[in-house]
Amino acid sequence: MRGRWALVGAALLAACGGPPRQPVPPSALPEGDRGLIDVALLQVYSKTYQEYVDALLLCGGATTRDWEDARRQLDLLHPFHVFDDDPAILQAFRQGSEAARKELTKRGVILQTLQTFGRPFDREKWEEARSILSGAGPAAQHLMVRTLFSALLNGQFRKDWESVRYHLVEVGPLSLETAIGLAELLVQEAPAGTAIFRFDDLVQTLLVAMGFGDAARDFLERVSRSPKMTVRRAVASALGEGKFDPGAAILIRYVSEDPDWQVRASAAAAMGRLSASRSVVGPALVDRFGKERDGLVLQTVLRAVGDVGYLEAVPDLMKVLEVPSLAVSDRAMQSLYILTGERFLRREQWQEWHRTKYPAWRAARAAPRPAPPRNP
Repeated sequence: MRGRWALVGAALLAACGGPPRQPVPPSALPEGDRGLIDVALLQVYSKTYQEYVDALLLCGGATTRDWEDARRQLDLLHPFHVFDDDPAILQAFRQGSEAARKELTKRGVILQTLQTFGRPFDREKWEEARSILSGAGPAAQHLMVRTLFSALLNGQFRKDWESVRYHLVEVGPLSLETAIGLAELLVQEAPAGTAIFRFDDLVQTLLVAMGFGDAARDFLERVSRSPKMTVRRAVASALGEGKFDPGAAILIRYVSEDPDWQVRASAAAAMGRLSASRSVVGPALVDRFGKERDGLVLQTVLRAVGDVGYLEAVPDLMKVLEVPSLAVSDRAMQSLYILTGERFLRREQWQEWHRTKYPAWRAARAAPRPAPPRNP
C-alpha cells in the first residue's frame, strides 16, 4: 500500500503543479498538497488516529469545557498530527485563537468524513461525504481524491470499483488530472514483456480517465501507442470494460496491426463489448477471419463478432466452419448461435440452415420495423 500511495501522491503533485512553499491551512491551499502527510500511512482506523480526529471535533463543541477537553487530548497526543502546519495551528488554539479553533474543527470534519470511503459502499453516505468534502476547499478535495484512488488500487474494494470510479468522476477535473498523472507513472514502471505487473491498477486508472469522455481522448491515444505490450494490453482491456466507443479506432489498430498476440486478443475481446460501434468494429473483426494466424486470437475474434451482434458476419462465419480445427469451428458455431438464436451442434446442421432458412431470416431482420401505435 505504501508504494501505491506514493504513486497517488506523486500523481497529485504532477496534477496540481507542486507543493506550496510555506505551510498554509487547507482552506487556503492553492495548488498542491505536499503539506499533507499521507493519510493512508497513518492507518486510518488506528486508535491514535481516531483519538486525534475526536479531539479535533471537540474543538467545535458548544462549550468552553469541550474546548478544554480538546486541548488536553491534543496535548496527550502530541507530536501526532496529520497536516504539516497542525503544530502551528494547535499552538494558536492553546493561546485562545478563535480562528485556529474553527480551523481545527474543519480539519476534524474532513478527516472524519474521509473515513466514509474506507467502509463498505453505501450510496447515500458516500454521496453525502463527497458533497461535504467537495465544499470544504482544495485540500479536502485532494484528500478525497487520494482516498478514493487508494480504494481503487485495493483489491479488497473490487466489488465497489465501479462506484469508486463514479465518485472520482463526479469530483471533477482534479480526478482526471490525477488519473493521468497516476497512469503515466504506472506506464513508466510497467515491465515491457511480462504480463505480471499492476495490470488492474492501470486498467482502473484508465477507466477513471475514460469517464471524462473527450477530455481524455488525446491522453488515451498517447498511452495506446506505448512500446510496452503490457501497457497496450491494459489499454485494450480498459476500453472494453469501459465500453468506450471513442476508442474503437485504437482497438481496430491493435487487432489488425499489433505484433503481440496478447494485445490482439485483448483488443478483439474489447471490441465485442462495443455494441454501439458494431458497424465499425464488426467489419474489422470479420477482416481478421482469413488473416489471423494465432489460433487463440482467432477464436477470440470469432466470439467477439457474436458478442458485438454483427449480423452481417453470418455468411463469413459459415465459411469458417470449413476450417479443419475443432476449436475454431466450435467458436464460430457459438457466435452463430448468439447471432441467430439457432442451436445446432454440427457443421452440417448449420450448413442446412444457411442454405434453406438464412435468406428468410436475413430478410426478416432487414425489413423495417412498424412504428409503435400512437396513444389516442
